[in-house]
Amino acid sequence: MKKQFMTSLRGKEEIRKDDASIHFRGCLDTVESIILYIGTVARKSGEENVAKCMGELLDICGKLMRADVLQKPMNDFSLMGMSADELHERSHFPDRFYGCAFSFRETDIDEISALINILRTKIREMERWAVASFARMDNDRQDIIQAVNRLSSAAYVMLCARKVGEF
Repeated sequence: MKKQFMTSLRGKEEIRKDDASIHFRGCLDTVESIILYIGTVARKSGEENVAKCMGELLDICGKLMRADVLQKPMNDFSLMGMSADELHERSHFPDRFYGCAFSFRETDIDEISALINILRTKIREMERWAVASFARMDNDRQDIIQAVNRLSSAAYVMLCARKVGEF
């Protein structure tokens, strides 16, 4: 009988529930829930472009989970018509692309932007767990770590684009 503090990682491979890999998967699950909620709010608000983007994000999250569970490579992705590398660049140079940066202490933002900011912070937490889980000699998954980093970039780009009315 399996001990209650253990869980299955892949097939019959058991691992403690407080292992970094399980924290990563838990964060991924939470990120997916937040994405679903933002998509629902966006659809109710008539913001189909945001709802569509949340569907794309959800698809990428599914690919992340499959890459982890099946130990397959995480391929590059595009979102909002941009490659992962372009999203990364835009997140580092928002002034160049949007003429501004998003301040995380603005209180006069709309509900969807506030929700996207919550999503961004949870993705950043997921990235820390990805590093703890996948930046090890026995499990070096730079592809997953980079993909999660690019999701964080995407969330920030969404916020900057919304600030100037482009998303």
